[in-house]
Amino acid sequence: MFSATWRQLYATPSASHTDPPFADATPVMTSTIFTVCLWLVLVSFLWSIGKAATQGWTKVQRLHQVPCSRCTFFTHDYHLKCPVHPYKALSEEAINCLDYKPAIKLSLSYRSDRTNSTVK
Repeated sequence: MFSATWRQLYATPSASHTDPPFADATPVMTSTIFTVCLWLVLVSFLWSIGKAATQGWTKVQRLHQVPCSRCTFFTHDYHLKCPVHPYKALSEEAINCLDYKPAIKLSLSYRSDRTNSTVK
């Protein structure tokens, strides 16, 4: 009675078979959707890089407020950076350190006397 298989019916076009109404528009829609998705991924990637850069910049600005390297008690030794607050030294907790005392810079004016003097 029905001798044709399913594959034979749909593999060969018949006179009564017509294309769907949007068959020609399907590749255009697919490429448009792909392009929009690609642009969304690119924009979100660039936005996340910009956001990370601004967060990093604010972190660097905050860490430049740490006064430890200009303090009298700072030892410049990585074993014990600060004898007063060893766990807070060179961290954000040390920004408002109550024990901060500016280091005294020695002037090198005494050298000018030695270099300008004449040897007798």
